[in-house]
Amino acid sequence: MAQVSWLYLDDNGGKHRVGLYHGDRSGHLVIHCNMRVVQVDFGVKETRTYSFFIEDDLCEVHLWREKNGVFSYEFIVNREVDTPKNRILKQTNRSNNWKMAGFFGGSMLVLCGLFFGVRAYNLHLREKNAAERGIGSQLGPENEQRLQLEGRTAVARLFLVQEAGKRRVFYSFPTGENAQITGKLAVPDTGKIILPTGFELRDRDEFEATYLPSDPRIHQVRYDRPTQLQIQQYFRTAVATELGAHPEQGPRRAACLVSLARDERGWQSLADIIFQHTPAWENTAHNRDSYLRLVRDTNFSEKLKANCWDK
Repeated sequence: MAQVSWLYLDDNGGKHRVGLYHGDRSGHLVIHCNMRVVQVDFGVKETRTYSFFIEDDLCEVHLWREKNGVFSYEFIVNREVDTPKNRILKQTNRSNNWKMAGFFGGSMLVLCGLFFGVRAYNLHLREKNAAERGIGSQLGPENEQRLQLEGRTAVARLFLVQEAGKRRVFYSFPTGENAQITGKLAVPDTGKIILPTGFELRDRDEFEATYLPSDPRIHQVRYDRPTQLQIQQYFRTAVATELGAHPEQGPRRAACLVSLARDERGWQSLADIIFQHTPAWENTAHNRDSYLRLVRDTNFSEKLKANCWDK
Protein backbone atom coordinates (compact mmCIF):
# COMPACT_ATOMS: atom_id res chain seq x y z
CA MET A 1 0.00 0.00 0.00
CA ALA A 2 1.35 3.42 -1.01
CA GLN A 3 1.55 5.98 1.80
CA VAL A 4 2.50 9.58 1.01
CA SER A 5 2.35 12.69 3.18
CA TRP A 6 2.94 16.41 2.76
CA LEU A 7 3.23 19.36 5.14
CA TYR A 8 1.42 22.49 3.93
CA LEU A 9 1.96 25.92 5.50
CA ASP A 10 -0.91 28.34 4.90
CA ASP A 11 -0.61 32.11 4.60
CA ASN A 12 -1.21 32.57 8.32
CA GLY A 13 1.59 30.20 9.32
CA GLY A 14 -0.72 27.30 10.11
CA LYS A 15 0.62 23.79 9.55
CA HIS A 16 -1.55 21.18 7.83
CA ARG A 17 -0.55 17.57 7.35
CA VAL A 18 -1.95 15.99 4.20
CA GLY A 19 -1.53 12.33 3.36
CA LEU A 20 -2.96 9.46 1.41
CA TYR A 21 -3.21 5.70 1.42
CA HIS A 22 -3.54 3.93 -1.90
CA GLY A 23 -3.99 0.17 -2.10
CA ASP A 24 -1.59 -1.56 -4.52
CA ARG A 25 -4.07 -4.24 -5.55
CA SER A 26 -7.51 -2.90 -4.62
CA GLY A 27 -6.83 0.66 -5.73
CA HIS A 28 -8.84 1.94 -2.74
CA LEU A 29 -7.83 5.51 -1.90
CA VAL A 30 -8.11 7.60 1.29
CA ILE A 31 -6.95 11.22 1.46
CA HIS A 32 -6.72 12.81 4.91
CA CYS A 33 -5.89 16.25 6.25
CA ASN A 34 -5.05 16.93 9.90
CA MET A 35 -6.25 13.43 10.85
CA ARG A 36 -9.62 14.01 9.12
CA VAL A 37 -10.68 12.06 6.05
CA VAL A 38 -11.52 14.41 3.17
CA GLN A 39 -11.75 12.05 0.17
CA VAL A 40 -12.51 8.35 -0.27
CA ASP A 41 -12.56 6.52 -3.58
CA PHE A 42 -12.53 2.87 -4.58
CA GLY A 43 -10.73 0.96 -7.31
CA VAL A 44 -8.55 3.89 -8.39
CA LYS A 45 -6.26 2.42 -11.03
CA GLU A 46 -5.96 5.31 -13.48
CA THR A 47 -4.78 8.92 -13.37
CA ARG A 48 -7.09 10.98 -11.15
CA THR A 49 -7.29 14.40 -9.48
CA TYR A 50 -9.00 15.08 -6.13
CA SER A 51 -9.87 18.53 -4.77
CA PHE A 52 -10.60 19.77 -1.24
CA PHE A 53 -10.30 22.96 0.80
CA ILE A 54 -7.72 23.79 3.47
CA GLU A 55 -8.95 27.00 5.04
CA ASP A 56 -9.75 29.10 1.92
CA ASP A 57 -7.20 27.42 -0.36
CA LEU A 58 -8.36 24.92 -2.99
CA CYS A 59 -5.90 22.04 -2.78
CA GLU A 60 -5.44 19.17 -5.21
CA VAL A 61 -3.88 15.75 -4.98
CA HIS A 62 -2.86 14.35 -8.37
CA LEU A 63 -2.40 10.65 -9.01
CA TRP A 64 -0.34 9.87 -12.09
CA ARG A 65 -0.25 6.35 -13.49
CA GLU A 66 3.08 5.83 -15.24
CA LYS A 67 3.60 3.55 -18.25
CA ASN A 68 4.96 0.80 -16.02
CA GLY A 69 1.80 0.88 -13.91
CA VAL A 70 3.46 2.56 -10.92
CA PHE A 71 1.68 5.60 -9.45
CA SER A 72 3.27 8.93 -8.57
CA TYR A 73 1.58 11.51 -6.35
CA GLU A 74 1.61 15.29 -6.17
CA PHE A 75 0.05 17.83 -3.81
CA ILE A 76 -0.51 21.39 -5.08
CA VAL A 77 -2.46 24.52 -4.17
CA ASN A 78 -4.44 25.61 -7.22
CA ARG A 79 -3.95 29.36 -7.67
CA GLU A 80 -5.52 29.44 -11.14
CA VAL A 81 -9.03 28.07 -10.56
CA ASP A 82 -11.78 30.59 -9.75
CA THR A 83 -12.11 30.63 -5.95
CA PRO A 84 -12.87 33.52 -3.59
CA LYS A 85 -9.28 33.68 -2.30
CA ASN A 86 -7.72 33.47 -5.76
CA ARG A 87 -9.98 36.26 -6.95
CA ILE A 88 -8.77 38.41 -4.03
CA LEU A 89 -5.13 37.64 -4.88
CA LYS A 90 -5.67 38.54 -8.53
CA GLN A 91 -7.55 41.68 -7.54
CA THR A 92 -4.71 42.65 -5.20
CA ASN A 93 -2.17 42.15 -7.99
CA ARG A 94 -4.23 44.30 -10.34
CA SER A 95 -4.52 46.96 -7.65
CA ASN A 96 -0.74 46.98 -7.14
CA ASN A 97 -0.20 47.33 -10.90
CA TRP A 98 -2.55 50.28 -10.99
CA LYS A 99 -0.66 51.91 -8.13
CA MET A 100 2.70 51.44 -9.86
CA ALA A 101 1.36 52.87 -13.10
CA GLY A 102 -0.14 55.80 -11.25
CA PHE A 103 3.17 56.50 -9.45
CA PHE A 104 5.04 56.85 -12.72
CA GLY A 105 2.19 58.34 -14.70
CA GLY A 106 1.26 61.17 -12.38
CA SER A 107 -1.14 61.98 -9.61
CA MET A 108 -4.20 62.00 -11.89
CA LEU A 109 -3.62 58.41 -12.96
CA VAL A 110 -3.15 57.46 -9.31
CA LEU A 111 -6.54 58.90 -8.39
CA CYS A 112 -8.24 57.18 -11.35
CA GLY A 113 -6.58 53.88 -10.57
CA LEU A 114 -7.61 53.99 -6.93
CA PHE A 115 -11.18 54.94 -7.84
CA PHE A 116 -11.70 52.08 -10.28
CA GLY A 117 -9.73 49.69 -8.12
CA VAL A 118 -11.88 50.29 -5.05
CA ARG A 119 -15.06 50.08 -7.11
CA ALA A 120 -14.00 46.77 -8.68
CA TYR A 121 -12.91 45.42 -5.28
CA ASN A 122 -16.25 46.20 -3.67
CA LEU A 123 -18.09 44.54 -6.56
CA HIS A 124 -15.80 41.54 -6.20
CA LEU A 125 -16.55 41.28 -2.48
CA ARG A 126 -20.31 41.32 -3.12
CA GLU A 127 -19.95 38.55 -5.71
CA LYS A 128 -17.67 36.62 -3.38
CA ASN A 129 -20.12 36.80 -0.47
CA ALA A 130 -23.02 35.75 -2.70
CA ALA A 131 -21.04 32.82 -4.10
CA GLU A 132 -19.92 31.68 -0.64
CA ARG A 133 -23.41 31.73 0.80
CA GLY A 134 -24.99 30.25 -2.31
CA ILE A 135 -28.38 31.59 -1.20
CA GLY A 136 -30.73 32.65 -3.96
CA SER A 137 -32.00 35.70 -2.08
CA GLN A 138 -28.47 37.15 -2.26
CA LEU A 139 -28.27 36.93 -6.05
CA GLY A 140 -30.56 39.81 -6.91
CA PRO A 141 -33.64 39.89 -9.18
CA GLU A 142 -31.65 40.02 -12.43
CA ASN A 143 -29.57 36.93 -11.68
CA GLU A 144 -32.61 35.12 -10.26
CA GLN A 145 -34.36 35.65 -13.60
CA ARG A 146 -31.28 34.57 -15.56
CA LEU A 147 -31.12 31.35 -13.55
CA GLN A 148 -34.76 30.62 -14.33
CA LEU A 149 -34.27 31.23 -18.07
CA GLU A 150 -30.74 29.98 -18.72
CA GLY A 151 -29.81 27.90 -15.69
CA ARG A 152 -28.63 24.31 -15.80
CA THR A 153 -28.89 21.86 -12.93
CA ALA A 154 -26.37 19.73 -11.06
CA VAL A 155 -26.19 17.85 -7.75
CA ALA A 156 -24.54 19.83 -4.95
CA ARG A 157 -23.10 18.01 -1.95
CA LEU A 158 -22.61 19.84 1.34
CA PHE A 159 -19.81 19.12 3.80
CA LEU A 160 -20.04 20.07 7.47
CA VAL A 161 -16.56 20.44 9.04
CA GLN A 162 -14.94 21.76 12.21
CA GLU A 163 -11.84 23.89 11.75
CA ALA A 164 -9.99 25.57 14.60
CA GLY A 165 -13.07 25.43 16.81
CA LYS A 166 -15.30 26.95 14.15
CA ARG A 167 -17.98 25.19 12.16
CA ARG A 168 -18.05 25.63 8.41
CA VAL A 169 -20.17 24.31 5.58
CA PHE A 170 -18.66 23.87 2.13
CA TYR A 171 -20.52 22.77 -0.96
CA SER A 172 -19.39 21.49 -4.31
CA PHE A 173 -21.02 20.54 -7.60
CA PRO A 174 -19.79 19.69 -11.11
CA THR A 175 -20.85 21.58 -14.21
CA GLY A 176 -21.46 20.25 -17.69
CA GLU A 177 -18.22 21.96 -18.73
CA ASN A 178 -16.12 19.62 -16.53
CA ALA A 179 -15.56 22.30 -13.91
CA GLN A 180 -16.02 21.90 -10.16
CA ILE A 181 -17.80 24.79 -8.44
CA THR A 182 -17.27 25.21 -4.71
CA GLY A 183 -18.60 27.61 -2.11
CA LYS A 184 -18.90 28.25 1.59
CA LEU A 185 -21.92 28.91 3.80
CA ALA A 186 -21.83 31.04 6.93
CA VAL A 187 -23.34 29.03 9.81
CA PRO A 188 -23.36 29.37 13.61
CA ASP A 189 -20.67 27.46 15.50
CA THR A 190 -23.15 25.69 17.79
CA GLY A 191 -26.67 24.30 17.65
CA LYS A 192 -28.61 22.69 14.85
CA ILE A 193 -28.38 24.13 11.35
CA ILE A 194 -31.97 24.37 10.15
CA LEU A 195 -32.45 24.74 6.40
CA PRO A 196 -35.21 26.94 4.91
CA THR A 197 -37.24 23.75 4.40
CA GLY A 198 -37.17 23.06 8.15
CA PHE A 199 -34.85 20.05 7.93
CA GLU A 200 -31.58 19.88 9.80
CA LEU A 201 -28.45 20.08 7.67
CA ARG A 202 -26.23 17.01 7.98
CA ASP A 203 -22.81 16.29 6.54
CA ARG A 204 -22.92 15.18 2.87
CA ASP A 205 -26.54 16.17 2.29
CA GLU A 206 -27.36 16.53 -1.40
CA PHE A 207 -29.55 19.08 -3.20
CA GLU A 208 -30.11 20.36 -6.70
CA ALA A 209 -28.00 23.33 -7.74
CA THR A 210 -28.79 25.75 -10.57
CA TYR A 211 -25.99 27.64 -12.32
CA LEU A 212 -25.36 29.78 -15.38
CA PRO A 213 -23.22 27.93 -17.96
CA SER A 214 -21.68 31.25 -19.04
CA ASP A 215 -20.72 32.17 -15.46
CA PRO A 216 -21.07 29.31 -12.91
CA ARG A 217 -20.21 31.75 -10.11
CA ILE A 218 -23.86 32.78 -10.40
CA HIS A 219 -25.58 29.78 -8.87
CA GLN A 220 -28.07 28.70 -6.25
CA VAL A 221 -28.29 25.63 -4.03
CA ARG A 222 -31.96 24.60 -4.00
CA TYR A 223 -32.69 23.22 -0.54
CA ASP A 224 -36.31 22.75 -1.62
CA ARG A 225 -35.14 20.25 -4.24
CA PRO A 226 -33.34 17.41 -2.43
CA THR A 227 -32.12 14.46 -4.46
CA GLN A 228 -33.93 11.12 -4.27
CA LEU A 229 -31.10 9.77 -2.14
CA GLN A 230 -31.55 12.72 0.21
CA ILE A 231 -35.31 12.10 0.47
CA GLN A 232 -34.56 8.45 1.26
CA GLN A 233 -32.25 9.62 4.05
CA TYR A 234 -35.03 11.85 5.41
CA PHE A 235 -37.36 8.84 5.20
CA ARG A 236 -35.02 6.58 7.20
CA THR A 237 -34.50 9.27 9.83
CA ALA A 238 -38.27 9.77 10.13
CA VAL A 239 -38.89 6.02 10.57
CA ALA A 240 -36.18 5.77 13.25
CA THR A 241 -37.63 8.80 15.07
CA GLU A 242 -41.20 7.46 14.94
CA LEU A 243 -40.11 4.03 16.15
CA GLY A 244 -38.05 5.54 18.96
CA ALA A 245 -41.00 7.66 20.09
CA HIS A 246 -43.54 4.80 19.85
CA PRO A 247 -41.66 1.48 20.19
CA GLU A 248 -44.83 -0.37 21.15
CA GLN A 249 -46.23 0.11 17.63
CA GLY A 250 -43.40 -1.85 15.99
CA PRO A 251 -41.14 -1.06 13.03
CA ARG A 252 -43.64 -2.02 10.30
CA ARG A 253 -46.30 0.37 11.54
CA ALA A 254 -43.72 3.16 11.98
CA ALA A 255 -42.57 2.69 8.38
CA CYS A 256 -46.20 2.55 7.21
CA LEU A 257 -47.04 5.85 8.97
CA VAL A 258 -44.01 7.58 7.47
CA SER A 259 -44.79 6.22 3.99
CA LEU A 260 -48.37 7.43 4.27
CA ALA A 261 -47.26 10.92 5.34
CA ARG A 262 -44.80 11.13 2.43
CA ASP A 263 -47.35 9.91 -0.13
CA GLU A 264 -50.24 12.04 1.17
CA ARG A 265 -48.46 15.23 2.26
CA GLY A 266 -45.17 15.16 0.33
CA TRP A 267 -41.58 14.68 1.45
CA GLN A 268 -41.70 17.95 3.44
CA SER A 269 -44.01 16.27 5.98
CA LEU A 270 -41.18 13.95 6.98
CA ALA A 271 -39.75 16.88 8.95
CA ASP A 272 -42.93 16.93 11.08
CA ILE A 273 -42.14 13.36 12.15
CA ILE A 274 -38.41 13.97 12.61
CA PHE A 275 -39.03 17.01 14.84
CA GLN A 276 -42.02 15.62 16.74
CA HIS A 277 -40.27 16.28 20.09
CA THR A 278 -39.05 19.77 19.15
CA PRO A 279 -40.78 22.88 20.57
CA ALA A 280 -42.09 25.48 18.14
CA TRP A 281 -39.59 28.13 19.22
CA GLU A 282 -36.70 25.89 18.11
CA ASN A 283 -38.14 24.99 14.70
CA THR A 284 -41.10 27.13 13.69
CA ALA A 285 -41.98 25.12 10.56
CA HIS A 286 -41.77 21.56 11.89
CA ASN A 287 -42.21 20.75 15.55
CA ARG A 288 -44.34 18.98 18.15
CA ASP A 289 -47.44 20.94 17.17
CA SER A 290 -47.12 20.24 13.43
CA TYR A 291 -46.66 16.53 14.17
CA LEU A 292 -49.83 16.42 16.25
CA ARG A 293 -51.75 18.25 13.53
CA LEU A 294 -50.55 15.65 11.05
CA VAL A 295 -51.48 12.49 12.97
CA ARG A 296 -54.73 13.95 14.36
CA ASP A 297 -56.01 15.13 10.99
CA THR A 298 -59.29 13.29 10.36
CA ASN A 299 -58.52 12.23 6.81
CA PHE A 300 -54.96 11.17 7.64
CA SER A 301 -56.07 9.34 10.78
CA GLU A 302 -58.67 7.32 8.86
CA LYS A 303 -56.12 6.31 6.21
CA LEU A 304 -53.66 5.45 8.94
CA LYS A 305 -56.15 3.06 10.54
CA ALA A 306 -57.14 1.55 7.20
CA ASN A 307 -53.60 1.01 5.92
CA CYS A 308 -51.37 0.67 8.95
CA TRP A 309 -53.47 -0.61 11.83
CA ASP A 310 -52.45 -4.23 11.39
CA LYS A 311 -48.81 -3.52 10.60
